[in-house]
Amino acid sequence: MIYTLKMPYFKDLSDNLYKIHNTYTTKGSVKSWMNLLADRILPACIPEAGSYRIWVKGYFIDRRHPDIHNLHKVIGDALKQVLPKDDKYYIFQDEESEIGIISEYIRIGIEPL
Repeated sequence: MIYTLKMPYFKDLSDNLYKIHNTYTTKGSVKSWMNLLADRILPACIPEAGSYRIWVKGYFIDRRHPDIHNLHKVIGDALKQVLPKDDKYYIFQDEESEIGIISEYIRIGIEPL
């Protein structure tokens, strides 16, 4: 079974932008997004598994969007707050992004393996 949710997207989620410049501190807006993701996943009661496939698909306004793999770090760190395994046990599966969407978002699916 794949547990799926829709999360808002904003540019600071990218691997290149989620930290405060020249520090190891995650931006407050990104921390809030990570907590929102964790809060939305928690009620799904995803079963414990040896690993998890994480499906990620972006829906963007135009082609000026990040590569989906640049979102893995933030998504992985958020999910390890609620999944019983560290993010080294996550297998990311990126899907082709869609463009032409007015309100940008990311669809995340979690599949226990």
